[in-house]
Amino acid sequence: MGVNIFAEKGNTAEHVTTEQNIVGTDDVVLRVDPERGTFLRLLNQVPQGSGEGIPHYLDLRDANGDPLPPQTAFEWRLKVAGQSQALKVSEEVDNIGDWLQLSLQQQRHNDHVDSTKVGLRNPEANGGGPRAQLDVRDIDELQFVLTCPTNIDWSQSTAYVESNALRGPFTKD
Repeated sequence: MGVNIFAEKGNTAEHVTTEQNIVGTDDVVLRVDPERGTFLRLLNQVPQGSGEGIPHYLDLRDANGDPLPPQTAFEWRLKVAGQSQALKVSEEVDNIGDWLQLSLQQQRHNDHVDSTKVGLRNPEANGGGPRAQLDVRDIDELQFVLTCPTNIDWSQSTAYVESNALRGPFTKD
């Protein structure tokens, strides 16, 4: 069975945990920790659409069931074992307006999927340019970091990473 990264109305994929954000700060709201002895791979190109990046299917809501505001921002970071700071490993999305305008079903449609893609990037110390893939080892932690003027309510929210962009889990040699 392949790897999945999702959180849907209080449920999560295996090895995925969700957390509450603090309003107005960069906070980890979703963590991916591969099983001991394994790693997973994220690919920056998928068959859907024509652009590079990983499709994200999002319906993020607050405790009242209202969509998070358009100025909500997010990015992916990788907390590498032995380092004190997590490294930014994706483009920063500074506005979720594209996701607010489309239903989850519309986001998955080929006509709209490119607008839901978020590109993988090398850390700034390595030039910051695009990267073809990202490996997340069992000793690392992949973090979905949200900046939002309100709290996310995971019991009412949905977040999926396109499964065609995920490989593994692989056994470490």
